[in-house]
Amino acid sequence: MAGSGLTLGKTIAKARRRKGWPQRDLAAMINRSESWVSQVERDVIPVNSLDALRQISDALDISLPDLLAAAPPGPAPASARRRSASASPPPSAGASPAEAKALSRPWTITCSTALPPCRSVR
Repeated sequence: MAGSGLTLGKTIAKARRRKGWPQRDLAAMINRSESWVSQVERDVIPVNSLDALRQISDALDISLPDLLAAAPPGPAPASARRRSASASPPPSAGASPAEAKALSRPWTITCSTALPPCRSVR
């Protein structure tokens, strides 16, 4: 699938359909909601977790480098651009050389609101 010109979401959708699975089956396999899978497949939200990418690649029998190579990183969705910052990915401990190469490309980290500080309770 690499070099096919498909986005990451379209690549995931195509692989899922090839297996004959509805979105809810893929969602159950990767411990995500059907809504999340739908939004990823429509490129509404990015997959910004290496763990989620690995779960998707395992479920769909696509190598992680092939899955990542299918869609070069693009700009973040407009809704995420306001709260995102570009950064180099963290060291990919345990990644194969092909995964490390695919992960070395620039990517976008979307920040959420900070949690309040923890308190000690005695």
